[in-house]
Amino acid sequence: MIFDRKLSNSVKGIAIIWMLLHHLFAPEILKEGIVDTAPFSFEKFSCLCGQLKICVAIFVFITAFGITRWFKKVQPQKDKLFGYSLSRCFKLECNFLIIYILGLIGHILFGEGILEIYNVNDNCFVAVLYALIDAMGLNTQFGTPSLNATWWYMSIAHFMIFLIPVLVVIYERIGRLLPVIVLFVGIPHPHLNPYFFALVMGIFSAQDNFFERTYDVFSQINSQSVKKFIRGLEFMGCVFAVLLLIYLRRQTNLTYYIDGIIPFFVCYACMILKDIFSFLHSVLEFIGMYSMNIFFIHTFIYFYFFKEFIYWSKNWMLIFMTLLAVCLLVSVIIECIKKWSGFYSLIGTISKRIEEGDQKLHNE
Repeated sequence: MIFDRKLSNSVKGIAIIWMLLHHLFAPEILKEGIVDTAPFSFEKFSCLCGQLKICVAIFVFITAFGITRWFKKVQPQKDKLFGYSLSRCFKLECNFLIIYILGLIGHILFGEGILEIYNVNDNCFVAVLYALIDAMGLNTQFGTPSLNATWWYMSIAHFMIFLIPVLVVIYERIGRLLPVIVLFVGIPHPHLNPYFFALVMGIFSAQDNFFERTYDVFSQINSQSVKKFIRGLEFMGCVFAVLLLIYLRRQTNLTYYIDGIIPFFVCYACMILKDIFSFLHSVLEFIGMYSMNIFFIHTFIYFYFFKEFIYWSKNWMLIFMTLLAVCLLVSVIIECIKKWSGFYSLIGTISKRIEEGDQKLHNE
C-alpha cells in the first residue's frame, strides 16, 4: 500500500478533529460552565483537550511529507524550486483570501466596522494597512491585529513552503544525519521552531518510504484472517503509543521530541485503518479534504459569531458534532462556488505563469 493523497487526507481528518476539540473545550471556555464533560471528569477532559494541540505537529508533519513526495515524483531542477514554492504559496494565499473576505463581511454584518476590528480608533490608513497585512496572512510576522486569532498558523505555512524544498535538497546530501542534527539544533522562527523536528521527520518518512516499508513487513502473509489479526494488533499498538506519548507530553519537558514522533503512529494507524475499517477511513478522508477550510473558518463559527448556537446542548459530543457539521456544510458550499466560478482554473493558469516567469528570470 502506498501512502497517497487519500491517506494524507485521512490524517488531516484526525488532526482537524483534534484541533476542533482543542479549541472548543479550551480551559477558559470550560470554566464558563457551558459544557457537560460527562462521562469524563472536568480535570481529565480539560487535560486531554489541552494536549490535543499536537494537531499542529501533525499538520506540519503531513505538509512536509506531501511536499517531499511531490519533490521525489517531479524531481524538479534546483533552479526551479523558488518558482514552484512561489506558485504553491500563491495558491494558499488565494484560498485564504476568500475566507478572509467572508470573515470581514461577517464581522461587519455582526456590528463591527473595520476601524473597530483592527482597534485603530479613527485612523483609516492604519486600518487598511492592517487589513492588507491580515489578508495576506502575515499579521503574526508583523505583530498586527487579525480578524481571527487562530490564523497564526499562516506564519508557519508560508515559511514551510519555501523551507521544505531546501531541507529536502539537504537531506539528499546528508541523509538521516539531518534528523539527528535537528534533535539538537532548532530554527530561528518562534512559531515553527517547536515543530521543526516534526517537519524534518515528515521529510524523512517520505524520502525513506517509512510507512510503506513498515506496512510491507506483514504483507506477505497468505492467510487473510491472520493478516487482519496482526493489522488489528498494529492498530491497537498505534493507539496505545499515541495515548502514552500524549501522557508523557504532559508529564515531561520532551514536547519537542514527542511532537515529532506522534505523527508517525497517527499516519501508520490511518494506513492500517484503511485495511481493516475502510468506512471509517473514508469518513476521515472526507473530513480531511476540507481541513484547510475548516481551519480557516471554525473560529468564526464557534467563537465570534454563533457561540450560543454551537454550545446550545451543553453536551461536549453534541457541541463537537454541531461545529463539525456546520464547518463541513460551509466548506462544501465554498468549494462548490470555487468550482462553478472557475476559481481553480484561473488560479492554476496564474500559478503556471508564475513558475514559467521564475524560470525565465533564471535563464536570463
